[in-house]
Amino acid sequence: MLPLRAGKQTVDEGGIRVPQIIVLPGVTPAGSVSHALTCSTDFSPTLIDLLGWEFSQAPDFDGVCLCPVLEGVGQARDEILCHFPHSAQPYREPRPGTSCFRPGTKMASFCST
Repeated sequence: MLPLRAGKQTVDEGGIRVPQIIVLPGVTPAGSVSHALTCSTDFSPTLIDLLGWEFSQAPDFDGVCLCPVLEGVGQARDEILCHFPHSAQPYREPRPGTSCFRPGTKMASFCST
């Protein structure tokens, strides 16, 4: 699986796939490993749920609660869609684009500038 193609601020795996370490005593099973697809927008609904607050998800909010993943009983999502409308790396060829990752599948489309 390593090394991942490209790097941060790209739509390639090196810019999208980032390892996370989450330890919540009483929630995450000891020694567990998950390959679930998650996104930074998932942190807010997850923290709201862990704190026991009410969360009414707006229809245009992309985040999902990661508690089933953390408890080892489910997945967060089936796919991740990422879009970078610009290139923030001036030393690289500017390649704005979009990518979609599903388990076992990835698609990337680059826009011409």
